[in-house]
Amino acid sequence: MVRRTPPTTPRPGSRAPATAALVAAIALLGVAVLPVAFGFTSMLIRSGSMGRAAPVGSVVLGRHVDAGQVRIGDAVLLPRPGTPVLHRVIEVGHEQSRVVVRTQGDANPLPDATPTVLPARVVRAVATVPHVGHLLRVVRTPVGWVMFVLVPSAALCALFLRSLWAPPSTPAARGWSLPRQPAP
Repeated sequence: MVRRTPPTTPRPGSRAPATAALVAAIALLGVAVLPVAFGFTSMLIRSGSMGRAAPVGSVVLGRHVDAGQVRIGDAVLLPRPGTPVLHRVIEVGHEQSRVVVRTQGDANPLPDATPTVLPARVVRAVATVPHVGHLLRVVRTPVGWVMFVLVPSAALCALFLRSLWAPPSTPAARGWSLPRQPAP
């Protein structure tokens, strides 16, 4: 009679794809949803004007504040035609009831040429996450979306369905029996 013995441990790496897919999905969810859920906005840095404070490829998290709360030293998102610009405030002034600021990128040798009149609310940078912007830039393309969102989501669904439909994993359910000890 041939006895089959159950494996004592899962195969090495058998959960690696599920773990990788879960980590990728959680990371993307965290980057995309959590800042918004906690009142932050995110900005992808595409130029080097802020130097080491916000290098190219970083994601800067910011919060909307009243223009009157902006102080010298704050990095703010300036409304500019085309793409908004993140620069540091070097001077704050008031013109009638409006806030006017002079700004300069940390890596720029000179201040911006013209002062900026701030809107009633402006985004002030509160944190920088280096290198994450490179991934976000890729994810925003159709191929990146498929690679980093659709494929991991499909993998998670497939693994979940497999766990629902898989036969029970206990040795008794598989028809395996443990060797019996001889009677004394």
